[in-house]
Amino acid sequence: MYPSALSIKQVVEKLKLVAPNVKTVVGGAPFNMDDKLWKEVGADAMGSDSGEAINYVNKMMEELK
Repeated sequence: MYPSALSIKQVVEKLKLVAPNVKTVVGGAPFNMDDKLWKEVGADAMGSDSGEAINYVNKMMEELK
Protein backbone atom coordinates (compact mmCIF):
# COMPACT_ATOMS: atom_id res chain seq x y z
CA MET A 1 0.00 0.00 0.00
CA TYR A 2 2.79 2.43 0.83
CA PRO A 3 4.28 2.37 -2.71
CA SER A 4 0.82 3.05 -4.13
CA ALA A 5 0.42 5.98 -1.75
CA LEU A 6 3.74 7.40 -2.94
CA SER A 7 2.56 7.21 -6.56
CA ILE A 8 -0.16 9.71 -5.65
CA LYS A 9 2.59 12.33 -5.74
CA GLN A 10 2.78 11.93 -9.52
CA VAL A 11 -1.00 12.22 -9.83
CA VAL A 12 -1.02 15.42 -7.75
CA GLU A 13 1.83 16.91 -9.79
CA LYS A 14 0.06 16.18 -13.09
CA LEU A 15 -3.25 17.52 -11.82
CA LYS A 16 -1.59 20.76 -10.75
CA LEU A 17 -0.03 21.13 -14.19
CA VAL A 18 -3.38 21.07 -15.95
CA ALA A 19 -5.41 22.69 -13.16
CA PRO A 20 -3.15 24.69 -10.83
CA ASN A 21 -5.98 25.53 -8.44
CA VAL A 22 -7.10 21.94 -7.96
CA LYS A 23 -7.18 20.73 -4.34
CA THR A 24 -6.44 17.17 -3.31
CA VAL A 25 -7.49 15.29 -0.19
CA VAL A 26 -5.97 11.88 0.53
CA GLY A 27 -6.65 9.20 3.10
CA GLY A 28 -6.46 5.55 3.88
CA ALA A 29 -4.22 3.23 5.83
CA PRO A 30 -0.81 4.46 4.59
CA PHE A 31 -1.70 8.04 5.43
CA ASN A 32 -3.04 7.08 8.85
CA MET A 33 0.20 5.22 9.64
CA ASP A 34 2.42 8.12 8.54
CA ASP A 35 0.92 11.46 9.51
CA LYS A 36 3.34 13.40 7.26
CA LEU A 37 2.85 11.30 4.13
CA TRP A 38 0.05 13.52 2.81
CA LYS A 39 2.47 16.45 2.72
CA GLU A 40 5.13 14.31 1.05
CA VAL A 41 2.78 13.49 -1.83
CA GLY A 42 1.75 17.14 -2.19
CA ALA A 43 -1.86 16.80 -1.07
CA ASP A 44 -3.67 19.76 0.42
CA ALA A 45 -5.25 17.76 3.23
CA MET A 46 -5.58 14.29 4.71
CA GLY A 47 -8.72 12.81 6.17
CA SER A 48 -8.17 10.15 8.80
CA ASP A 49 -11.66 8.86 7.97
CA SER A 50 -14.35 9.61 5.40
CA GLY A 51 -16.13 12.09 7.66
CA GLU A 52 -12.99 14.12 8.18
CA ALA A 53 -12.24 14.07 4.44
CA ILE A 54 -15.74 15.38 3.71
CA ASN A 55 -15.21 18.17 6.25
CA TYR A 56 -12.02 19.23 4.45
CA VAL A 57 -13.79 19.18 1.09
CA ASN A 58 -16.68 21.23 2.45
CA LYS A 59 -14.23 23.75 3.91
CA MET A 60 -12.41 24.00 0.57
CA MET A 61 -15.72 24.50 -1.23
CA GLU A 62 -16.64 27.34 1.14
CA GLU A 63 -13.31 29.03 0.45
CA LEU A 64 -14.19 29.10 -3.25
CA LYS A 65 -17.30 31.20 -2.67
